[in-house]
Amino acid sequence: MKYLQLKGIWVYYSKQEPVLKGLDLEVDKGELVALLGPSGCGKTTTLRVIAGFIIPQRGNVTIEGRDVTKTSAHKRNIGIVFQSYALFPHMTVRLNITYGLRIRNIERGEMENRANKIADMLGLQGLEDRYPSQLSGGQQQRVALARALAIQPDILLMDEPLSNIDPKFREKVRAEIKKVQRELEVVTIYVTHDQEDALGIADRVAVMNKGLIEQISPPTEIYERPKTSFVADFMGFENIFPIQLVTGGEQPSVTVRNVALRVEELDRDGKYVALHPSKLMISTEPKPNLEEIKGKITDKSFKGDRVKYFLETALGELTVLSSAKQFSIGDDAYVCYAPGDVLVLRG
Repeated sequence: MKYLQLKGIWVYYSKQEPVLKGLDLEVDKGELVALLGPSGCGKTTTLRVIAGFIIPQRGNVTIEGRDVTKTSAHKRNIGIVFQSYALFPHMTVRLNITYGLRIRNIERGEMENRANKIADMLGLQGLEDRYPSQLSGGQQQRVALARALAIQPDILLMDEPLSNIDPKFREKVRAEIKKVQRELEVVTIYVTHDQEDALGIADRVAVMNKGLIEQISPPTEIYERPKTSFVADFMGFENIFPIQLVTGGEQPSVTVRNVALRVEELDRDGKYVALHPSKLMISTEPKPNLEEIKGKITDKSFKGDRVKYFLETALGELTVLSSAKQFSIGDDAYVCYAPGDVLVLRG
């Protein structure tokens, strides 16, 4: 039995257009699942359904086998970290952390023990008597997380928790969240529109599109083997083309704009082909054991240790992310690829 289950969830904000369209989701005990997708895809609505802030028009929500679909939010033992953190500005760190315990009438000694343990885990020692205005963004985020965890929730919900933190500190805070989550083994649903956040923290990533989950898989599979053109595009494949013809045999291939691309895994129902820029090689000549496409460099963009090249080819524009920096706009070049890196997608 899955710890958390959403089955056939439909949510309408108006009669004309549903926000969630029969969404299904299953999460194991101790698992962290990231809901990833663009604005308006239904991520936060899904979170609010789990929290009990929204009652779906159709479908069921169960926690440990108990149907909580119509159970009010305050009767669900769920911790929430909001995008804005929602700390009480007139309360100290200690009072913010213990807020949920006080309204639950937890005995004073137990309350202090829980608060001290969570503060220690999240590196908040010495900050207990400060107010939110005296903390950095990362410290405020940890206080919000400590408050959510102090109640020992059955489920932890996090809505864009790192959006207000300086990018160079996000990786450190993300690691702290994951460490605490694993130690406490609390089921966590983490909403984000940022691919790096989702891939860096989740056990599984659920990519959402128009009220449904298009694919839910471990991070490496989502990144390297997306199953649809939407997921591939969202994960940065960039080179996605409609297929004209699929050819089987000893050397299977797909035809795009009259160009045959060799593949390893053939799906005769494939509609699109996708190549990730980082899987392609740019070269002045063909490479042994690789296939190639001739092209001309039309633009380039410096990306630190790599360069993004844009090439005009018989396929159309191809994007290549390469450590080779010697190529210039106007140069002729070969784009080389391994058949195993060409993905055939159904939709």
